[in-house]
Amino acid sequence: MSLALRTLPAALSCALALSCARAEDRIGATALANNDVAQISAGAVQPLRVNDSVFRDETVRTGPDSSAKFVFVDATNLALGPVSTVKLDRFVFNDQTSYSQAAVNLAKGAFRFSSGNSPKDSYEIRTGNATIGVRGTILDIHAQPGRTVVTLVEGGAAVCPRAYFDGDPRRLNSRQLKTYHCGELVRPGDTIVVTSAGTQPSQKPFSFADAACGPDPELCRRDRYAGMSAPGATPAGRLCGH
Repeated sequence: MSLALRTLPAALSCALALSCARAEDRIGATALANNDVAQISAGAVQPLRVNDSVFRDETVRTGPDSSAKFVFVDATNLALGPVSTVKLDRFVFNDQTSYSQAAVNLAKGAFRFSSGNSPKDSYEIRTGNATIGVRGTILDIHAQPGRTVVTLVEGGAAVCPRAYFDGDPRRLNSRQLKTYHCGELVRPGDTIVVTSAGTQPSQKPFSFADAACGPDPELCRRDRYAGMSAPGATPAGRLCGH
């Protein structure tokens, strides 16, 4: 038997292992990708198109006049407006359709976060200067250097400046929220602005719909499915390690 034939099974085994390892890191799919949308992983930049997978521990960004929406396997929706960047930090599967931990870091830009089927205390949202505890269900967020605006669309949330508190705001009682200069969003339209001075309520809500959904109304609609819903699913439908 030639050396090439003897090494072929090992090469195929290695390729399959790498494919399965990548599949295990898959957390969802691209539902919308308008113009310049890309994923950045280990320094490599790849364009994202509709139905492309997204993975934990990678960064996604949009360019000018661009937008995107991602649906995670638990039906969480994350929409990005133009010139926006998000790091998909830590995603730990609870089962095939939910997470025990889902953490995103909204580095800059305009976002709409719509929570899915996972327990509400699974979600962790951070910006450069804010940490947000999701009580469900829809938040519009505008992140800029040193300033974050969070507007409640539906559900509830607690918001803290990271300079004072970088844990889970939902675990704080009313007195502790005041101690750490945090604020709560309880009614649709409630808005909090986070700066170095702490949190302040605002009468000027941030509207992701106004900022990003005009050219593509689908960006503001919720999608319930992320293509291959099972973690570890390959494009051919096989499961790696499941």
